[in-house]
Amino acid sequence: MIRLLPCIAIALAALLAALLAGTAIGETNLSPSVVGQVLANHLWQAGYPVDPIDAGIVWNYRLTRTLVAAACGAGLATCGVVLQALLRNPLAEP
Repeated sequence: MIRLLPCIAIALAALLAALLAGTAIGETNLSPSVVGQVLANHLWQAGYPVDPIDAGIVWNYRLTRTLVAAACGAGLATCGVVLQALLRNPLAEP
């Protein structure tokens, strides 16, 4: 259990970094700080000065795309685990 906690923390940090990068990367160049400011404004009413066009791009398009991609990846991983457990694949043993 002691070794599991750092692994979970590293995995969550990698997931957050991937979500931030997935939201920042696109046709219009947006820095991760702009993405963070838009998220802070929408979630906690932080009051950062952000261009409304950038806020719309992040909040309406890129964030939804990134969250759907993460949910699809989690679903595929779950299906893979269930399939390996049902077929009792010896290569999938821990």
